[in-house]
Amino acid sequence: MIVVKNKLKPGDFLVVALIISLAVISTALFVQGEAEATRVVISKDGEVLYDVNLEEVKERLEIKNLSEYNELIVIEDGKVRFERSNCPDQVCVRTGWISKPGQAAVCLPAGIIVKIVGEIKDNDEIDIILR
Repeated sequence: MIVVKNKLKPGDFLVVALIISLAVISTALFVQGEAEATRVVISKDGEVLYDVNLEEVKERLEIKNLSEYNELIVIEDGKVRFERSNCPDQVCVRTGWISKPGQAAVCLPAGIIVKIVGEIKDNDEIDIILR
């Protein structure tokens, strides 16, 4: 029978501390203020078709048939999604609900992009000054 003794060495603690530090720093870099979703921009082949303020949508809003694939885009409760499309790959439908600034759902065969556009709140500080 072989008995293995697991003894932790000072270097092991250093590696764990380094990994935790990197995780905290990378999280802090990506979270720089609270973003609030304000608009949904729907475009087809680079042309903006709809620019909807999410705060003004009180009931379910449906946008239908923007291309030959008979899409149904639904906006409600501060979020948006492709509910239905006849495109062959269905990636746009499988994307599901999007609600955060920077998120997008795309139907490539139809050339339709649905993107959440927001503003960063509570971040009035100057990041950098270049001369």
